[in-house]
Amino acid sequence: EAHVPLYHGIAANAFGQWASSGPRFKAYSGKFGDGVYLTPSFQMACMYAFRTPRTLAGIAEKNLASARFGHTKDGRWNYLVCLQAMVTAKAISKFAGTAFTDAGDGWDLEGQISVVRDPSEAQIYGVLFCYFPRSFKF
Repeated sequence: EAHVPLYHGIAANAFGQWASSGPRFKAYSGKFGDGVYLTPSFQMACMYAFRTPRTLAGIAEKNLASARFGHTKDGRWNYLVCLQAMVTAKAISKFAGTAFTDAGDGWDLEGQISVVRDPSEAQIYGVLFCYFPRSFKF
């Protein structure tokens, strides 16, 4: 049976919310219905891990996108987290569009959103921590 590698950006600043599921995905509600939302684009997954996307409703209400990355205890570093997943190919539904129009890294925008309705069809096999300094000196 064919499998496809995909990514899932998570909110590192809300560890308590996602840590309760352990090393498994849980389905959640989204724009295209319930499921696990993944992408073949590492860049797009990192953008979701970095900040909450701005919505049209949020812009109308003057709500800015909020940060989702975490901070090290010593305060020197920020970090974001992306999960690597292997997914049964036939379990993937592809959708067009993204909240981040500049997230492409070469992938077709028509298939950047992959939804897996049954979380048991998506196995986490890697956790990527991407660190960046809290302050920059030029």
